[in-house]
Amino acid sequence: MLDDDIDEVERILKVEPRAVDFPSAAGTTALHEAAYSGRTEIALLLMEQFDADPNILDVWGSNCLHFAATRGHDEIARVLVERGCSLDVRRQDGKLPIHLAKEKKHTAVLEFLYHEMLAKKNLQAAGQRSLGRWFCSFVSLICVAAAAIGSYSFATGSGGELDTLRVKNAIARATGLGTT
Repeated sequence: MLDDDIDEVERILKVEPRAVDFPSAAGTTALHEAAYSGRTEIALLLMEQFDADPNILDVWGSNCLHFAATRGHDEIARVLVERGCSLDVRRQDGKLPIHLAKEKKHTAVLEFLYHEMLAKKNLQAAGQRSLGRWFCSFVSLICVAAAAIGSYSFATGSGGELDTLRVKNAIARATGLGTT
């Protein structure tokens, strides 16, 4: 368990900084304990000054966010997520931190995790759409270049390797930008 005195925690970790992520028999670290007990100032100290990893899993597969969600500590949940704690780690029983917040009726944590997961999903979807549009544009450009020289096998040399000079020249001719 963590000492209530933040100065004592800091003093101990200055002497033995590797202890920050040293697990107990149950696999919990000092950061798990801070998340469970709602000690935001200690969690910040551990992560900012001693590089504590919020994604270390205990023996049941829980990261620090599972602990904060179970106890309804929304402030520490925010601190953990802002510093890279994963939202989508499932424990051995298959539960995400959001499931634990819902079970325990911790509305503030539940709403926060829901919005964070939604934002993450939207960001991933936007990235996939962007990559998809780029790839389609690239393939279309290659097809235009292939049509310009009359063959879809234009991009390979006799050994089947990519002939980048032929591709560049075909694209330049097809787009009207001149040859390279």
